[in-house]
Formats: sequence, C-alpha cells, structure tokens
Amino acid sequence: MFKKFTAVALGAALVVPSFAQAADGGESQFSGASDLRADLDHLLSEHFVLAVSSMQKAYDESPDWEEVEWALDENVQDMGTALEPLYGEEGADEFVRIFESHNGYTDDYVKAVKDGDDTAKQEAEDNIAGFADEFSTFLDGATEGNLPKEAAEEALVAHEDDVQATFDHYAA
Repeated sequence: MFKKFTAVALGAALVVPSFAQAADGGESQFSGASDLRADLDHLLSEHFVLAVSSMQKAYDESPDWEEVEWALDENVQDMGTALEPLYGEEGADEFVRIFESHNGYTDDYVKAVKDGDDTAKQEAEDNIAGFADEFSTFLDGATEGNLPKEAAEEALVAHEDDVQATFDHYAA
C-alpha cells in the first residue's frame, strides 16, 4: 500500500510541474523533476520506516526512542525542503506543519495501546483521520486539483492503516 500511496501522491503532485518543464524543453529541468521524484520516494519510504520504528521504540520505552523521533522530525523537514521549489516557502511550511502534527497523533496512539486505553486509542485514531482529511485538502489545493482530495485521502488512510497495523502486530 505504501508504494501505491507514493506513486499516487508523487505522480499526481508532480504532473503540473513536469508538463511545465517539458514545455520548456530543457534537459536539466527534466532531470530536476526526476531527481525530485526520486528524493521524495526515498523520503516517504524513510518516513514509513522511521514512523514504525519510533512507535515500536516508544512502546518499549527504548532509550534511543528520542533519536528515532528526532530523525522522524528531520525527515519531515527534509520533505518540506524538497517540496519548497514546487509549493513555495509558505506551501512547504504548511506541509511541514500538517505532517508534524500527525507524528504527535501516532505518539498518542502508542501510549493508548500501551495503557490499554480504548477511549484514548479512539481519540488518536480520530485525530489521525483528521490529519488525512486536512492533508488531502492541502494536497488537492497545492496540486491545483491534479491530486483530488478524495484520491489523496484514500491513499493517506491506506498508509495510516498500514502503519497502525504494523505497530499493532508488534504490540500484540
């Protein structure tokens, strides 16, 4: 599912810039778009690994949890930096703000699972669903509708379900 999310998000998010660059006909511009796709694919894959690792380490109260959490935060900053040429500083900052908030929701989810608190777990799940709604709205606007909200939200929900399922299997 994560590859599906990456393909949909990156493909649609980059359609407009790719066409614009192709129209310019510059070889270096095409390489720039390809490099960006590769960078984002790497960063999104890294995000999945760091998110699950952070959740597992928090659950285990591992002494290196903060290091992994720091790496997860840096990963979000790196994605924002990579997207700034497409969405401008304001768009990149909004991307980072939304993305960072969801990392906090997964921390809440871990704590709720560890404590066996079904109410807190449901609240964390609701916040994660809110993230998917907010972020898909952002992506729809940032891509000028080339990645429709519904498609983005479907991919985000599938991604979050994969992260939670991976963690839930670990916790069980």
